[in-house]
Amino acid sequence: MHTFEFQRAENVASATNTAAQAKTAQQGADIRFVAGGTTLIDLMKLEVETPNRLIDINRLPLGKV
Repeated sequence: MHTFEFQRAENVASATNTAAQAKTAQQGADIRFVAGGTTLIDLMKLEVETPNRLIDINRLPLGKV
């Protein structure tokens, strides 16, 4: 597996600001969001995805209005 930085987002603004630094939002992006129910980790193990940074958004209140 490719070495990567793991960052837990403190709020939505910090998560989106960090993600905005990525060169692309497509497959192969250097910054990716990780949350429950994703296969990203499996794809990283297979080296299909090789992001330099993962942003954990699990604890953000995204579904609450």
